[in-house]
Amino acid sequence: ELGLLGHADDNGRNQMIRPLGFLLKVVTIDKPVCFVDDAVKSIKAITERHEGEGRQSIESALRTLFSLLAIPKRHQLSYEDIEAYSRVDMDRRRRIQVLESQRLQDGEDEVPQGSEEDQLLDDVSTDDAVMTRMCRIVHAYLSCLLRGTDIPPFVTHIIQLGRSQRNIEACALAMRCLSLHCLINPQTVTTFLPIFMNESSSAGSTEVAVAAASGLFDMMSEYGPKFFDNTGSSQPPTTSQQQQ
Repeated sequence: ELGLLGHADDNGRNQMIRPLGFLLKVVTIDKPVCFVDDAVKSIKAITERHEGEGRQSIESALRTLFSLLAIPKRHQLSYEDIEAYSRVDMDRRRRIQVLESQRLQDGEDEVPQGSEEDQLLDDVSTDDAVMTRMCRIVHAYLSCLLRGTDIPPFVTHIIQLGRSQRNIEACALAMRCLSLHCLINPQTVTTFLPIFMNESSSAGSTEVAVAAASGLFDMMSEYGPKFFDNTGSSQPPTTSQQQQ
């Protein structure tokens, strides 16, 4: 099937990209990663000889999903302001805890419909599903790239945004995306290595720690242990150096 998609003509390609791109933009709260891997692989196969179209389709899906997040729309945060997004998200979750405590003290077991707590819970649930789907799309997209391929800046911002979340699934996916990012672009290893070292030994989420440790193992297998010697100023070997 992927072979047939790869040889599609221009008209057939355009007709197939649209529904696949739409499929990526559909988010279900219960299964936020549904259809992602197959849709991304199909888009890459269709646009193998037209790489720009495939990247544009992926970025379009990510930007549409990003517009669904409750926080940027209400607080007018740009995608570059990741720290502000994280702070607002944390404040929102703390507010939920306060409202829940007050409700339980008043003897109410259920969240009143239409209340501030109900709205905040709905926003958090939606944002968690959207963030998880965006990180899964990025992971599937990076899995299809070759070393040395340019990674769109917006994709990198999505990875950093995913890492800043309290949503464990999205955060673990973002760490796996960051590992692929370093394998595709060796020059970023020195920048992100401290993140992997810190997260792999963190006492926080087990899923995130495992993803970080797995990323370290992949980089060590790819670039060799000498690169992890902090006393040196070595850089990851280039593709040509590895072939030699």
